[in-house]
Amino acid sequence: MDQVEQAPRTWRKCGHERTPENTAKVTAKKPGGQCRACVYAGNARYRQTAKGQAAQRAGYARYAEHYKQKARERYYENRDRRLEQAGCYQRTTAGRATHSAANWRYFGIVDMTWERFEQMNAEQDGRCYICGGLPKGRTRLDVDHDHATGEARKLLCGVCNRNVAAVEAGRLSERHATYARCAAYVREHQEPVAA
Repeated sequence: MDQVEQAPRTWRKCGHERTPENTAKVTAKKPGGQCRACVYAGNARYRQTAKGQAAQRAGYARYAEHYKQKARERYYENRDRRLEQAGCYQRTTAGRATHSAANWRYFGIVDMTWERFEQMNAEQDGRCYICGGLPKGRTRLDVDHDHATGEARKLLCGVCNRNVAAVEAGRLSERHATYARCAAYVREHQEPVAA
C-alpha cells in the first residue's frame, strides 16, 4: 500500500514550515513554541525602537563588568594568534624574544637572550637594581652593559641606566640625587686592573 505524503506542518501566524530547527525556545508564556525566523525578526524590530534601545543599554549596563571580563579572557586566550595574523609579530611572545635579541645585538650587548632577560628580571623581582623602582606603563627594564666588552650587567630603569652612562662618561654632577648609588654600581661592576 502506498503511503500518502503529508503536507509539511506550518506555523499558523506566518505560514513558515514547522521544523525542530525553526522552532524557537519554548517558554512559559508561549508553551507551543514560535517560528524562530519570526521571533528573530520581531526582536530586530523591537531593538530599533527607542524602548528597545533603552532596554538594550540597561541590560548591558547591568552586566557590563561581566562582558568586559569575558572580552579580556577571550583576548588573552587568542592574543598571540590574533597579533600574528594582524602582522604584529613583534608583540607576540616569540616575536618579542626575537625582536629584543636583535635590539640588544644592535646596541652591542653580545651575551643577552630573552631567557636570560627573564631570569634576571625574576632575580630582581622586576625592579631596577639601583633604585628598586618598577618600570612605568608598558615598558620593561633596560639591560645595562659594559660598553667596552658588551657583557650585560644588571637590569635598570631608564633613568638609572642613563645616569650610569653619565657617571661613566663623567657628565653627572656629584650633587645629583642618584650620583652616589650610580657611582657605587659602576665601582661594583668595574673589572679589577691588573698591576
